[in-house]
Amino acid sequence: AADVLKIGVGARAIGMGEAYTAQADDVSSLYWNPAGLALMQERQASFMYDKGYQGMSFQNANVGIPLENGAIGGSLSYLSYGNIAGFDQQGASIGNQSAYSGVGTVGAAWLGNQWSAGVNVKGIQEKLADEKANGAAFDLGADVIYPKPVMGGTLRLGAVIQNLGAGMQFEQQKDPLPTDYRVGLAAVQMLNKKLNVSMDYAKPKDDDSSLSGGVEYWLVPFLALRAGYVNNHTEGSGMRAGIGLRIKGVSFDYEIGRAHV
Repeated sequence: AADVLKIGVGARAIGMGEAYTAQADDVSSLYWNPAGLALMQERQASFMYDKGYQGMSFQNANVGIPLENGAIGGSLSYLSYGNIAGFDQQGASIGNQSAYSGVGTVGAAWLGNQWSAGVNVKGIQEKLADEKANGAAFDLGADVIYPKPVMGGTLRLGAVIQNLGAGMQFEQQKDPLPTDYRVGLAAVQMLNKKLNVSMDYAKPKDDDSSLSGGVEYWLVPFLALRAGYVNNHTEGSGMRAGIGLRIKGVSFDYEIGRAHV
């Protein structure tokens, strides 16, 4: 149920191998770890578009606002399955049918002395032809910051539980949400704020565990190169790569994923 909850948000995070549980410190923290919202330094908004195959598409918009001792944010994600050929019980065509999965998220985070904590509340809706299903979920996340410098940077440990909820029901069939447990370690802003390195361990509730890792290096203040690897048991497993451009407070991020079974 709710496949939209499985789609990673932010080309920066995906380009780093989706190892973003402890690295998250921007508005995409609303997806990866709500505790990262508290680490934002300024107001942020982000927009993402991903053109899939066979007419599928994914869109996302986020906004985050730092506060004195934390932050708040909101996010909307929409997954369209495109047109699907429909047939009646006798096999006769009834024309194309539509399907989508959408989620709205509201998050808040608190910043303490060498730690942060956050929570998300999500409203979910799915539609298949004339049938709809509604549900709710929430995330819990935390970060712990090592107090001493590491190669001039900061070491963070993060943990998150994603998509806790009762599931989604179409008519008489109820399916569980994709609950996920993740821990991550990140070394950020090393080598004079040029290098970020991160690793994640993930254990979905109903699947095998996986490992991922990523690296980001800022060649110059406005250009970053990224690479990562996701080791799981899906078609999304494999290498990641990406670039980032940052000019006067505006960033453009692009990710290339190579998948294999």
